[in-house]
Amino acid sequence: MDCEGACRIMRIGKAVREILDLVFPPACEVCGEVGELGLCSKCIQQVLLVEEPYCAHCGTPFDPNVAQPPPLCESCRSNAPSFDGARAVGLHTGHLRKVIITYKFRGRTSLALFLARLLAERVVAEADKSWPLPLGDVDAVVPVPLHPDRKRWRGFDQAGLLAHHLGEAMEKAVWAECMVRHKPTLPQIGLTPRQRRENVKNAFSVDEKDRIRDKRLLLVDDVYTTGATGMDAARALKAAGAAEVYLMTVSRAAPAWHPASQVTEPPEVEY
Repeated sequence: MDCEGACRIMRIGKAVREILDLVFPPACEVCGEVGELGLCSKCIQQVLLVEEPYCAHCGTPFDPNVAQPPPLCESCRSNAPSFDGARAVGLHTGHLRKVIITYKFRGRTSLALFLARLLAERVVAEADKSWPLPLGDVDAVVPVPLHPDRKRWRGFDQAGLLAHHLGEAMEKAVWAECMVRHKPTLPQIGLTPRQRRENVKNAFSVDEKDRIRDKRLLLVDDVYTTGATGMDAARALKAAGAAEVYLMTVSRAAPAWHPASQVTEPPEVEY
């Protein structure tokens, strides 16, 4: 398909979405308030944002009641991840978790716009932080890809769609085809940290090495649980010649010290 044809389809798609918004106006996923996509302004205030203090490398939140937390968490001090830094918008609980599950497992692809906006806002907020590189200065955005079989089952690539919208917001190129997930891994839900690492070990490979060589990349995914997926994807990019790889996710698992980690929530089931 040529560029003109693709643009025509995008314009048609936008027109269809505008019509659907008139017939079925967007509503808050929690309280149902009409006019808000994702979460309304009231419900979004209840999202548990990842705020300082946190590990300067992986972004793991530290207990704010602990005096003078170290710059790095114990895990990063003993075995630094392959990415150069990771950040998340909020903890994977409550309202934010509900929106992500609805997006990822219920096929509500329109929510990608809302979630990508949260990512973009976090990119802007990180500009004044102490990361080695302002996220706005990366060369391109790269989604953590799904295996083709999983993508056919789900019907879309959740990280790919997030990266597309984030790239537009940042005015950065999105290199969605440079990396592939060649290993048909099991869903990570329910696996132990060790099982997660083994499950995604060497799961990714890079096809476009010339494109990414010496580039600074922003890797995008939806959820950071143990970091195993992001670390293996970053490893593949670094092995192919990327200079720096940073990881951004919408949410991350609550650390053990946080009360949210003790909350029992409905299982994440795809159907």
